[in-house]
Amino acid sequence: MWADLVLRAERQHAIELLVWAALSLIMATASVVISRAGGRQGRSALLGGFATQLAVWGLVIAVVGAIELQQLTMRDLSSAARLERLTWARAGLDVGIVGVGAVLGGASHVLARSQRGLGAAAAIAAQGLALLVIDLRLIAAISR
Repeated sequence: MWADLVLRAERQHAIELLVWAALSLIMATASVVISRAGGRQGRSALLGGFATQLAVWGLVIAVVGAIELQQLTMRDLSSAARLERLTWARAGLDVGIVGVGAVLGGASHVLARSQRGLGAAAAIAAQGLALLVIDLRLIAAISR
């Protein structure tokens, strides 16, 4: 019965990744449409950088989520423990992604005065935060 709960939590995690990937792609498309709506003068470098990062991250997360969903199997206790440690490591990586977004945003603002860099930084930080929440939800589900 315990293995069923871990399998269900893993399936939910993969589905959450796929949903987030779809939302990222939708937000990227909307950002491009909004950015280009004003014609040549209305193009926003900030939204362009934001949209580019959202699209790239959305595609990568969709691939990861699809692979995870396809490779689901029942786990024994040691395999579930490895999954928990791996997910904690991924959560640490997610925090690092947020940090990279913050550093890129600061550098873009202070050093380059780049609106495109600020948009990209905001998208990177948003992706890191979303992935952190998704990974922490899996940790909470399998740590019970």
